[in-house]
Amino acid sequence: QGAFLEPHLYAFVVSVQELRSGSVSVPDSVDSPVVARLRGVLAKPFAAQFAHQGGVQLAYGSDTGIVHHGDNAGELLQLVRIGLTPMQAIEVATHNSAAAIGLSGEIGSIEHGKRADLIATDRNPLDNIEALRHVTFVMRDGHVLKHQ
Repeated sequence: QGAFLEPHLYAFVVSVQELRSGSVSVPDSVDSPVVARLRGVLAKPFAAQFAHQGGVQLAYGSDTGIVHHGDNAGELLQLVRIGLTPMQAIEVATHNSAAAIGLSGEIGSIEHGKRADLIATDRNPLDNIEALRHVTFVMRDGHVLKHQ
């Protein structure tokens, strides 16, 4: 019941797009066996898809080092691609992830007494999850960090 799966789907996509194997012993190239294996993984349903369908809670993590800083929304696009609704994908990144790290009393939802960590976009991400790639407002702990 307290278990979560953090699938890192977008890390596979980035690795294939950028031909980055993540291996220190295999060079990054079009014909890299590691990149070929990653392509094969992308061609099949992900374990995350089966886990979600089976009721396993998903969580979100940045996978910094493979996914470029600021491109975090790519993971949410992948969650929608495997069958989650945009709202479910957003809940994975907020509510579920807060619960996974034991901080649901402080973060993960907009409630009185919790940290004021918010983002906003000009478009509704429930209509198109891609809207999360274009964040126009960021608030962290009640301090506005970005406002366009």
